[in-house]
Amino acid sequence: MPQSTKGLQGAQEQWLRNLLDSDSHCDAVVLVGPEASRISVHRILLANISEPLATMFYGEFREGVMREVSFPQMEVGVFRCIQQASVGLDPGINAEIVVPTLLAAEQYMISALATECSRYMNKDVVGASDILTVMTSSLKHGYSLPEDTERAYWSTCVADSNSVLQSPAFLLADHRIIQKLVQLDEFGVAEDLLWSRLVEWAAGTEQKPELVSSLLCNESEGQEKQRCHGDKSLEPAKPSSHKHLVLREFIQHLRFPLMSKTLFVDEATMYLSPEEERSVTTFYLLGRKSQFSTSERICGPSACDLPIRILGSDDAHVFNLKSLLQGAASLLQGTATWPLVCSWDKYKHNQLFFELPEDHPSMIVSEVQFTFCGGATDSACGREFHLHALDGKPTTTTTTATTTTITTTTSAVKASGRCVALESVQAVQLPPLPPARKWQLEFASLHDPSAKLAKLCLKGQASQGDWANSVVNSRAFQLLSNNKQQEQQ
Repeated sequence: MPQSTKGLQGAQEQWLRNLLDSDSHCDAVVLVGPEASRISVHRILLANISEPLATMFYGEFREGVMREVSFPQMEVGVFRCIQQASVGLDPGINAEIVVPTLLAAEQYMISALATECSRYMNKDVVGASDILTVMTSSLKHGYSLPEDTERAYWSTCVADSNSVLQSPAFLLADHRIIQKLVQLDEFGVAEDLLWSRLVEWAAGTEQKPELVSSLLCNESEGQEKQRCHGDKSLEPAKPSSHKHLVLREFIQHLRFPLMSKTLFVDEATMYLSPEEERSVTTFYLLGRKSQFSTSERICGPSACDLPIRILGSDDAHVFNLKSLLQGAASLLQGTATWPLVCSWDKYKHNQLFFELPEDHPSMIVSEVQFTFCGGATDSACGREFHLHALDGKPTTTTTTATTTTITTTTSAVKASGRCVALESVQAVQLPPLPPARKWQLEFASLHDPSAKLAKLCLKGQASQGDWANSVVNSRAFQLLSNNKQQEQQ
């Protein structure tokens, strides 16, 4: 684009901003928000993008006659978005105002702006802080997030739990979001840090009571019912302050036995009832069962044996199909005698090709387990090998260690490992390969050329993202229930 054109576009943009910021030539006033902030406007610009606004500004109603329109429920930032959109400027959507802007755009039939808000929530809200902000805003405004959007948000929260917990937006999140995170086994954070952040969040809600308004109402009713039935086990040891009342809602879902003893004694016991405190201290001192969970939170997918099936090898052309399938089955069962050297070329090492079943998701291989046999000695084995992810996406990551390296090529990603000598059964850990469903195993050198492979096993796990998606799918009723809760409250 010519420099002169860029200069003109910059000037045009500035002219439009001056048009919105200056009171000159304005012919109407709007009163925005509960504080009725006065903003001078050009009626024609707003009427041009919205039929309802055109009726308000140019109709025979009081607003049109007085040329003064009130928007008591609208935030100033939302109105500024509408203004900027009306003259072709970037509306300036952000996580804090995208939900109320969408609702206003729908109310006043500004369809293009509503579409942009929906696009922004689906594509541009990606980090933990923005996600918490949008989710809290949707609860505040009674807006039901589209299910696919909400699923994506929760998947990010599960996959990157520590970023969620340490985000500044965590301290400004609605209590219904905090409750779901605390109750989730897969919210993989340290219990000490979770408690510290919860206490900080609870203290902040005294200045922002709208974050816990329904919680405090429900908490008070629940405590009153318990007292009526003579149940004092859940009453805190000290008189209830605002912070005490808020934290009581989360006590039963926290894992106090996993906290450091110092943190528990110095910063947690004051919020517990005598029975609750005794339950944890007897666990510490005597190992007795606690009323609180002692299970570690789950931080990610666990490794498992991969259900691979052998596709073939370099020696496949010298066997018929039946013998190849029989050899493949015996290699997985541990009864094979697969040579590491090609039968038709003693200077060439054999290669194996294998994959996951068609309906199985891609996995990250982290370990290869070998059982060697049939050599000149019982401990004859291979030495260096490469594992290629044939359908994984190439990556630029390079890692070097004493026994393993990972490199990349233009066609595939390769992890390399080394077997030790004189061990017939061994497991070699590899740097994580990209998620894949098909691999190639290739030996580069041998400790003993007469060694054979009796069994092959791969261990791996789903990617963090795939694992998080599966967690959200399995916990959908627990996580995707904001709408029902809003209706009840």
